[in-house]
Amino acid sequence: MDTPPPLGVSGAAPAPAPEIPAPGIPEHVLVVPRDHLFGAGASPQGFRNGGVSDLLARARAQARFVPRPAAETDGSLKQLIPYAVVTRRDQVFLLRRLATQSEARLRNLYSLGVGGHVNPEDARNGMDPVEAGLWREVREELEVRGDVTASPIGILNDDRNPVGQVHLGVVYRIAADGAEVKVRETDRMEGRWVSLDEAAAHREGMETWSQLLLDALRARHPSTSSGRGGQKKKTTRR
Repeated sequence: MDTPPPLGVSGAAPAPAPEIPAPGIPEHVLVVPRDHLFGAGASPQGFRNGGVSDLLARARAQARFVPRPAAETDGSLKQLIPYAVVTRRDQVFLLRRLATQSEARLRNLYSLGVGGHVNPEDARNGMDPVEAGLWREVREELEVRGDVTASPIGILNDDRNPVGQVHLGVVYRIAADGAEVKVRETDRMEGRWVSLDEAAAHREGMETWSQLLLDALRARHPSTSSGRGGQKKKTTRR
């Protein structure tokens, strides 16, 4: 696999990498000033197809790590969250977070996405922090046997609630057509392959981002594996 340039910038002169704080408590997360991402105008709402490379190019100049408690209450910052939907031909891997899930606001909710915050460890050794964070989250939540490819497909933003106001999803599609995928921590989560129509039956029980992503995927039906409108960059993991 070719090592991607930091924060997905293609053909751009590298800017200084985000400063990596010393390990410790509290957790530090990657953030970018909202105005630097969107300018003074209105922020895009919902799922926006494509645009990942441009957004990450803008993000790189001012990305930094800050304590998570501060980031969760600062509306001037957006926490970048890599968020992956796992597909197998015309199916998606539907997750349900159980009541034993550590994060209370996600308990008993269905999800199409695997993802989480980008931490300082993801930026070490010259790695692309967003992509490294993506694969770390995938490894933590799923067992994947076989080759898969990941492609950025769009951006998720939802400022209608306090949680959404401080987070921005960088959405990837992980194509696992020939791979075996299952949940790693079965005491906290369950997962199964379903069609988009079957996933839609659980829409009202989904977290907000998954609702937005499901609506976008169904609009692009008949195939979630077509990748139309996404970026061309691919990364392979086994």
